Amino acid sequence: ILLLIILIATGLNLQSKEIDYKSILKAMNEEMARSMKELQIDGLLKPYYLEYKITIKQPLSISSYMGKTTNITDDPVAQLSVDLRVGDYKFDNSNFVDLGFSFFGSTDDEESYSGRRIPLEINTNSLKRELWLATDAAYKQSNELYSKKLASIRNKTRKDTTEDFYPLAPMKNYDTTSLNDQNYINKVISFYDTQTLADKLSAIFKQYKEIYMSNVSIESMPEMVLYVNSEKREYIKSSYYVGLEAVTTTQAEDGLPINNYYTFFANNKDEFLANKDFEKEIHNLCKKTVDISKSKSLEDPYTGPVLFEGTAAGEVIAQNFAGNLASNRAAQSDGLSFGDGNAVNFQNKIGGRVLPEFMSVTSNPRMLKYENISLLGGYDVDDDGNNSQEIVLVKDGFLKTLLSNRVPTKRLKVSNGGRNGGGSMYSILKFDTKEEKQLSSKDLKSKLLSICKDRDLPFGIIVRKAMNQNIQATTLYKLLPDYSSLSMASPGTMIPIEIYKVFPDGKEEMFKSAKIKGISATSFKDILFTSNTKNVYKLLAPNSSNPFMSRGNPYITASIIAPDLLFEDIEVAPVDDDLPKPPYITKP
Repeated sequence: ILLLIILIATGLNLQSKEIDYKSILKAMNEEMARSMKELQIDGLLKPYYLEYKITIKQPLSISSYMGKTTNITDDPVAQLSVDLRVGDYKFDNSNFVDLGFSFFGSTDDEESYSGRRIPLEINTNSLKRELWLATDAAYKQSNELYSKKLASIRNKTRKDTTEDFYPLAPMKNYDTTSLNDQNYINKVISFYDTQTLADKLSAIFKQYKEIYMSNVSIESMPEMVLYVNSEKREYIKSSYYVGLEAVTTTQAEDGLPINNYYTFFANNKDEFLANKDFEKEIHNLCKKTVDISKSKSLEDPYTGPVLFEGTAAGEVIAQNFAGNLASNRAAQSDGLSFGDGNAVNFQNKIGGRVLPEFMSVTSNPRMLKYENISLLGGYDVDDDGNNSQEIVLVKDGFLKTLLSNRVPTKRLKVSNGGRNGGGSMYSILKFDTKEEKQLSSKDLKSKLLSICKDRDLPFGIIVRKAMNQNIQATTLYKLLPDYSSLSMASPGTMIPIEIYKVFPDGKEEMFKSAKIKGISATSFKDILFTSNTKNVYKLLAPNSSNPFMSRGNPYITASIIAPDLLFEDIEVAPVDDDLPKPPYITKP
């Protein structure tokens, strides 16, 4: 009880503290001007660009098992990140990795300058001291990195001479919503609401003895960013989401681990708490998990048409296509490339066909709702301070452009407001289909069976749910560390959860023990038809940029608005892993 009181008091204390962001921005600008004017050591280059970013978060996360709280995370934090560049816009210390450096902070382990924790009660004097120390560390490392980058290319012929950075004009953009704003605070879910709901929902699992392990987590994430740079760009922006995640695991008689999940995301507490279906969804989750465990296993490989419906359509896009729509420059290190290879490869496809000629894709971070469904991941101002905008990425199957930031690439020299989470990253994507290629759900299923008949296949396959990558890499990995080879999909492989054989008479039969293999961005050119309705899939999506390079979050909030997708040719293979033996006695 004492811990609970302390946690609640801490949270309320932060919310009630007035954050004087005007004084904070003033201090940031003053220290930046001083550094740009005075920071120069004999033999070292002066900074030509300097950027300060302060991120204030108050995350609240509560996990519950069988009606009892198992973990509480309530850790308000203020972090400072500094980006200091030496050289010039054409050639500087960026886009290069020295393997001897730490990815975060300086090499001497004395002072960090990326994600540096600073006091929550920010005042001018303490802030300037933190800025001074972090800037000094960034300056030393930037000069050392510049020298190593210069030395590494001195004896090479550079094929890519693209500028390292793109200059931007002065700009000020303030989001009037902040952590001080009472209306904003009222949107944030309380500790009491979070714990009560998590415990209530997790208690439902006690009714299902077939479920071996389960977990219910609720995460609330309010965040405010204050940003200034030496180009006289300045912004304040806030974001918030609250999400619920429920995970179940059990085992089939043959030992196959069966994993399932349910998620729900909202942009404010009223929308979240207004959901009256949580209990119903948890019961459905348990029942479906048990049904899957009792279903037959796939015995032989299948290659043929596959229909992805509902959330499975969103997940197949998220895992294999969406990330390619962002342009991120791959950093070099003595000839080695670090990450972002898919985005680089897709840059070479600009002007080429990446989807059927009846499909188009639009990015619109400013879209708040789709058909009265609120969307996750939108923003008005990107991480560079640019206004976001609606962009047609794919038109009639042909790739027109990619989401870009101010780090130029061979094909994209300027930013279009796409920097999100450290690098270029999608937020809200909408897939559209020409009317002549839209079918009703019934007709889409009939088309699937027609193709199977033409190919002399005994059945077709429908996937209605697939494992989410974030849940694979986080919750499931913690719950099932010994079964990681089964719970984690390899690149190009998806783990279906709800997958069905569809026979010529229309009868469906659920099965298990399958992997969907060989899917890539190229596979999407073989989509034959789509449904005439769209689904909204909200998720924490894997960052398109390498988080170690961009220093961004590994997962970014996003929404994918897409119809059901009928692929012409997909491989579905049986699971051939060694399986753990089930428990010898039943669950108590």
